[in-house]
Formats: sequence, C-alpha cells, structure tokens
Amino acid sequence: MKEKTKAMKIFIKILLTTTFLGGIYWVSDRAYSKTTSVRDTPAYIYYVNEVENEFVKEAVNKYGLMCYFSGGAMPYDVERVSIGFIKHAPYNLEETRTLLVTLVREYQKKINQHEKLRPFLREYPFPAERVGVSLAFRDENSKNYKDSIGLALNCSKGIFYEVNDEKTDRYVNIKKETFEEAEQLVTKKPN
Repeated sequence: MKEKTKAMKIFIKILLTTTFLGGIYWVSDRAYSKTTSVRDTPAYIYYVNEVENEFVKEAVNKYGLMCYFSGGAMPYDVERVSIGFIKHAPYNLEETRTLLVTLVREYQKKINQHEKLRPFLREYPFPAERVGVSLAFRDENSKNYKDSIGLALNCSKGIFYEVNDEKTDRYVNIKKETFEEAEQLVTKKPN
C-alpha cells in the first residue's frame, strides 16, 4: 500500500509540475464530450489526436517509452500540445537532453507536416516552445533510479531537469536551459 501511495504522489507531482510550468489545459475526447456533443467537437481536436497517436506509436517502438498523459491548450485553436513519457532505464543529463530534444523535434515536425491541422495552429510553423514533452525515469515498480535524472520537461519557460532527493523524497531542479541551448549542445556532440 505504501508503494502505491508513493507512486501516486510521484504521479501527482509530475502532473502538477507539468500543469504549472507548461500552462496545460487538459483536453481529451472524454472530458471534452461532457460539455459538447461529438458532433460539435472541433475538427482540429481529431487532427491533433491523429498526429499524437502516430507520434506515440513511433516513440514507444523506437525509444522504448510508455506514454502516461497527453493534452494541450486548445480552446479556440491549437495553442499548445503536451505529452508525457516514462522510460524504464536510468539516464544521465546528456542522454536525457538528447532524447528530449529529439522527441520535441519529431513531434513538432509531425504537427507542422499535417496539412489539415496547419490552419488551426496558433502559429505556423509551430515552435518547440509550444510542444511540451515530459520524460520521467523510473523502474518497473515506479521507483526512482539512483544517479539518474528523475524528470525532464520541455515547456514554454525552457527545459527543466530534476533529480529525486533521497532524504526528502522530492524532486529538486538541477538545471534549466532554453530549448535552443539544449539543441546546440546535442548537435555539437560527437557521434
């Protein structure tokens, strides 16, 4: 029972962190359909779901990730998209940065290439700052790895990297950088 409570606290922390930092407004077919009929659902919601589903399938197969949330800010158009993944492996800062930048760019490319979605984007081309990607690194029992990034998040305010403080069992921010700074470090890295 204690492990389930701890896992729930971690999930709530990720959810609150993502919501606070990214200004996310959750949109899902189920939540949206409670206030409107399916017939009234804007077409761009379906287009976002098409892009998201394709991206998730590729990310799961290519990088061994598990998607645990998706959403965005889409009250009148596509202002922001957000997605969260869990990786069951420890990652250091450089590995995390590389994976996060890669995921943001791949998702951003899919969004910008979807011709039916394009007219509904808040701005085109859709920038990386509007593509929220969260990465959590946990073992199969939802426990944090030692000497690993615990959580990384790309949002409009930059990229945040956090580790778990074993004494307090809370995440502590260890680095913040802009997406552009992270991308430069990734592209300068020798192969």
